[in-house]
Amino acid sequence: MRNTNKKGFTIVELVIVVAVIAILAAVLIPTFSGIIAKANLSADQQAVRNMNTSLATYIGTEKEISDVMSHLRSFGFSYEKMVTYSKGYHYCYAKSTNQMYLLDANNNVVYPENAEISKSELWAAYKDHATYIIPGINNYYAISAITSQVEFDAAFGNGTFVLDLNKNVCTVNGNANVTVKNGAVTGSGFKGTEGTITVSESNENNTVKVTDDAGKTTKITYTNVLNPVGVESGTGAKHSDGCIVEYVNCVFTKEPGFYQNGQSLNLVFKNCTFVNYGTFGIRLQPGDADGKTSTVTVDGCEFINCDRGILIGGWENTTVNITNCTFALKTGVSSNNCIQIANYASDADLASLKLNFTNNTVASANGVVYFHDSMTGPQNLETFKGTLNFSGNTFAKDVVLIVDRGEYKNGHFLYNNNTAMSALEALIK
Repeated sequence: MRNTNKKGFTIVELVIVVAVIAILAAVLIPTFSGIIAKANLSADQQAVRNMNTSLATYIGTEKEISDVMSHLRSFGFSYEKMVTYSKGYHYCYAKSTNQMYLLDANNNVVYPENAEISKSELWAAYKDHATYIIPGINNYYAISAITSQVEFDAAFGNGTFVLDLNKNVCTVNGNANVTVKNGAVTGSGFKGTEGTITVSESNENNTVKVTDDAGKTTKITYTNVLNPVGVESGTGAKHSDGCIVEYVNCVFTKEPGFYQNGQSLNLVFKNCTFVNYGTFGIRLQPGDADGKTSTVTVDGCEFINCDRGILIGGWENTTVNITNCTFALKTGVSSNNCIQIANYASDADLASLKLNFTNNTVASANGVVYFHDSMTGPQNLETFKGTLNFSGNTFAKDVVLIVDRGEYKNGHFLYNNNTAMSALEALIK
């Protein structure tokens, strides 16, 4: 027997519902879009205010744009924060006023309000794409590596430009219109290359090897190399035990950075730059190095816009000397730190590590030392006596020495306990 009480929507009813939804969408979507646009503009204006507050403390006399950007990084303004929330807007800097400005999608200065500044004075960000070029502005600072020849030619094919690499690397060929400054270059043809270093993409062209009488390599020096050997993902550098390996004026931009997995080595990084890493600039993994003696020296190097600086992962009987370096790291999460210590299974193993962190500048970072949850120790704070040495360093505001890494799950010391944190810091000051 058919159920005559069953009813469905008629076509007319469905059409009415769809029409109502369409009307509501037509009314609400522009409203929501307007709210989002206002929120983005407000965030951009606040960023300009914060940057100008930070710039008020800048005392550099020359005001090179790369120095200005370095100063802003010390207040947490990393490369990714140099891009506006508002679509089509730009942050720009003027040396004459030592201030940042906000340009709208029509390339007009809209903040600070009623600002009287000529576009010819402004420096704008460039991120390896021609859309970053602003009519009337001829000075740019890089916020990424410059790797696209097509985009570079489209951006700088006409006019006269200055491109401050801002410690980044440029791997394209230039032209007579462009002067590049303050970074690393592999290409040629630029109008000028002020304050840059020329790096080779070939290990062999800039490599010196020393061998003993038996033909064994005892020392290798890489000079002015872009991503020299040691950056192979998961495999690491392939050098003999006891070999001295030096990297001088090298630039590392390729994940996963320098990756040393095992072997007993004497590693030296001198005046190297590690830039734009989503992980570590230097990874020192245990591999088969257990029971062997190694020394790692990181001197005069820069870690710029990286998530983290150096990983020391369970290397026993190892001395790591980090001196005269600059850390301008990303901030915002607990792992954004200069040093991460991991994989030490016991207090005795950790005690075999000697970490000397001296005369460094931490311009931006969440903290200096982060103990990874992979560690099952230490159980005793006395372990750190003689293991970690910190002296002569300069830390930006809000950078902490020992980072809270959360609850221990094995019943060991809780580093998120304020008393324990204070005791740790007292031990290694």
